[in-house]
Amino acid sequence: MGHAASGPWGKIEYFYIYLEAPEALMERFPLPSVINRWAVPKASLPDVGAKLRECGLSEEHTLKLLASPSTLTEGEWVYLFPPTQMLVEMGAATRASIYQWLDDHALNAFHQNPIFFPGGSVDLWADGSGMHPEHVARIKSLVYERDGIVAFSDVPALLQMAGGERDARALYRQLTRTRTIMPRLVVSQDSDIPAMMEYWTTGLNLRRKEMEPVLRSVQKTPDAGHIDLVHLLPALARKLVFTYPDSEMTTQGLLPDCHWTTLNFFSYSTQNFYLTQSAATSAVLENFDKVEEPYRFGDVLMFLNDNGEAIHSCNYIAADLVFTKNGRTPAMPWMFMELADQKRIYRVKPGGNRIVGFRHKQVIAAGK
Repeated sequence: MGHAASGPWGKIEYFYIYLEAPEALMERFPLPSVINRWAVPKASLPDVGAKLRECGLSEEHTLKLLASPSTLTEGEWVYLFPPTQMLVEMGAATRASIYQWLDDHALNAFHQNPIFFPGGSVDLWADGSGMHPEHVARIKSLVYERDGIVAFSDVPALLQMAGGERDARALYRQLTRTRTIMPRLVVSQDSDIPAMMEYWTTGLNLRRKEMEPVLRSVQKTPDAGHIDLVHLLPALARKLVFTYPDSEMTTQGLLPDCHWTTLNFFSYSTQNFYLTQSAATSAVLENFDKVEEPYRFGDVLMFLNDNGEAIHSCNYIAADLVFTKNGRTPAMPWMFMELADQKRIYRVKPGGNRIVGFRHKQVIAAGK
């Protein structure tokens, strides 16, 4: 059981759980290739060897990788095909350096969007998944550290171990395992219910008639002690948390992403106007003002890169917890995460990406 800090929200306890995308959902996905492939711009090919050596790849592996049978040129791109044994032998530090370089190009999808292990332990992540120990061992041999978080990008190298399509699909589904948080609000005899209500209703008394009787009832009930935080979320967020996008959402042409999620947080029903980034940006500029820490329940946290582009957003909940959907992929659920993990995944650091907080103007007008 983890413990978030106490504050105006009360006291939160939480523990970790792992979610896997539903089998019916994963059946709609084509299986990735089992060929290891790195894509680099054709224009940079003369410098690729020097870059690989700079990243720590051995001279033997560099020459083998750049040999003509191991490369393919198509249009403006050159594809390199490293054998799996090379990926294992080159070591975690070299892998991290090369994969950071490959991350610059969208064709390297698994390097731009790796699988993360926020707890740092592949064994803990795999526990209870039913994954074969040999598959776990291969993942452990190919992980690397990206900005302080353990990551895995070599999905093709893992799928090579599958015994057939059925086994490959099961393995691919297991790779969707995502650590999330099951939080609960502690309610004791000493809990300050009015202060807690002020926080969870944003000072505007949102859903106060629904929440206050429940909190007071829990407070008066011996041995009750807590209430799941899910019950304190607004209607749509409460419906979405721990779930995956369903087939009906695809009829809109675009699947929900992080920005759609943050701007729909207080909505009763989905507002699909926010499916495009331009519309989401416009909504933030019109309806929200910038705020500094400490953040409040429902605040929008925008993750901005050097160009001021919003690469991610999430809703602040309390303590170090946020409500998020990481990416537009349907294999990623709506969930709670620790803000510290979000910062590592989206590279928030001095000299890197940054977070800017936004609060709805109605909340600010209420003086909260």
